[in-house]
Amino acid sequence: MDELIETLKRWIEKYFSIFPFERKGIYAKIITEPSKTIASEAKKTGFGIGLKDILVGITPILALSLAMLVFAFVAIAVVLTWIGKREILVAYAVPALGIVVACFIAYILFIIISWIINTLIIHIMAKLLGGKGSFGKMLGILGTLGGANGLFMIPIFFISLIPIIGQVAMIASIYAIYLQYKAIRAVHGISRNRAIAAVMVPIIISFMVFMALYMIYMVLMMGIGASD
Repeated sequence: MDELIETLKRWIEKYFSIFPFERKGIYAKIITEPSKTIASEAKKTGFGIGLKDILVGITPILALSLAMLVFAFVAIAVVLTWIGKREILVAYAVPALGIVVACFIAYILFIIISWIINTLIIHIMAKLLGGKGSFGKMLGILGTLGGANGLFMIPIFFISLIPIIGQVAMIASIYAIYLQYKAIRAVHGISRNRAIAAVMVPIIISFMVFMALYMIYMVLMMGIGASD
């Protein structure tokens, strides 16, 4: 078992080494040696580091989306040119480019705002449970976790497509929650049970809100169907 774990750690470190990011070694250690690495990072992190790391985490999604859009644009251009409708491409190219740029900016802002709100909720919970850490450090360490998880979820996503071992995505999600637990303990210095509560209560509340909204939606749809 120990040999298997060491093999996985080496694979993870090699995987992260392919990226050009300055802190790729930290991201790898976050996954393979969370306790020591998170404790170390929590002492020197802050908003700026967290923001940089959270943006690193979404880079693969942005790059993949951009590649797909370029492919789609080229395919449409070839088809329109082939059928003699190139003027359509010229007429709609600039507006379409504007929409794409706006969507990319909106997505980046959404991720940043979600990171701040999620961190604020966890930080408030930790404070209510006796935490002593600062909001800036909480932002920083959760941003670093976001960067590490964002890069690590690329192979996890493709592995999860394999039917027999598709549950690996669920395991990765649980591990991401465990990393948040470690971050809360490192920043706020609270007990295990309180750290678990700080990370789980927001998740439970979010789930309950989602279910409530879903139920409201279903009731409204049933009402609309009955009126027809």
